[in-house]
Amino acid sequence: MLKVTVWPEPFNYFNTKEEEKTVNYFSFDEDGILDAIRWMNQRLFEDKEKWESAWGRWSEYAGVSD
Repeated sequence: MLKVTVWPEPFNYFNTKEEEKTVNYFSFDEDGILDAIRWMNQRLFEDKEKWESAWGRWSEYAGVSD
């Protein structure tokens, strides 16, 4: 199985809260990889607001209060 995880910036995988990550599993073959790419692109368009607002929420991610 191929595990694919997407999350909004600004941090890397290990510094991003688990609730901000979206995970899906695909077969580890050519079809599964193509499905994973389609799924990631779908996330980009369907969750567009999440990705666009990530940088504006820097203090939330960093644990800094305004």
